[in-house]
Order: sequence, then C-alpha cells, then structure tokens
Amino acid sequence: MTAAEFKAIRATLGLSSSKMAHALGFSPKTGGRHIRRSEAGQCPVTGPIERLMVRLLADHQKSR
Repeated sequence: MTAAEFKAIRATLGLSSSKMAHALGFSPKTGGRHIRRSEAGQCPVTGPIERLMVRLLADHQKSR
C-alpha cells in the first residue's frame, strides 16, 4: 500500500490521525505521529496494517 492509498483510506473513513492510530492499535503517545509519517512515505505500511486498513474500509462501506 502506498502512502497516498493509506492517506486516502483514512480520509474516506473520516478519522483524524490519532483516531486512526487508535483503530490500528498504536500507542496513544506515538500513534498519531506514526500515521502522519506513514502518509508522508517515511514509514512503510506493513502487511498487517495494510490488511487491517482494507478491512476497516470494507466495514465502513458496508455500513453506508
């Protein structure tokens, strides 16, 4: 998953970086920063995070 795809999914979900971090199970202290760095391409989006993002997006689309 590219940084742009990651950012687009978060925007579609309507979550702030800190709320996205919480949804992905990141630490409250550093999670928001990790999300912003991932969106900037500074941190890779690993397989487990990519799968969880896709699942969150699918659940969001089903609930609409």
